[in-house]
Amino acid sequence: MRCRKEAMPNEGLMPTDCIQILENNYGRRLERIKPKTIHSMVESLMRLATDCIDHEQIEETVQQYCNSF
Repeated sequence: MRCRKEAMPNEGLMPTDCIQILENNYGRRLERIKPKTIHSMVESLMRLATDCIDHEQIEETVQQYCNSF
């Protein structure tokens, strides 16, 4: 719920912004979540802010995040 509250007022929300919101709320636990689940979470947050969703950009951002740890 906190993630959704942070994402709602942001019209220019990007996948990296969503990852940051998730990191702020999940902390180190986010590293244990499956990439597919993170992708779904990012997509869900982006749907709150915009109707135009680029799935390739989300996938790329999630992969970069997952490869960083």
